[in-house]
Amino acid sequence: MATARALLDEGAEVAITVRNEKTLAEAVTSCGKGATVFAHPADLQYPTQVQNLLDGVTTPTGRTPILINHSGQKLQQPPIPPP
Repeated sequence: MATARALLDEGAEVAITVRNEKTLAEAVTSCGKGATVFAHPADLQYPTQVQNLLDGVTTPTGRTPILINHSGQKLQQPPIPPP
């Protein structure tokens, strides 16, 4: 979460994701009040959930904020290329 907080301190819009909604809520709280944080639960090993994540955090202007995956799991397959 240090990366997300550092980016937020610089004024970036940040999206964070984790599979567990309780952990996600705690992560959002740790970012501080007034931060522009998009939170969306997702398990990144499932392409459908990755797409739902991207759809869920795209801003009304069509921009995607910086995405932070709050996990410690290594990928078992290559990452999905951006759209």
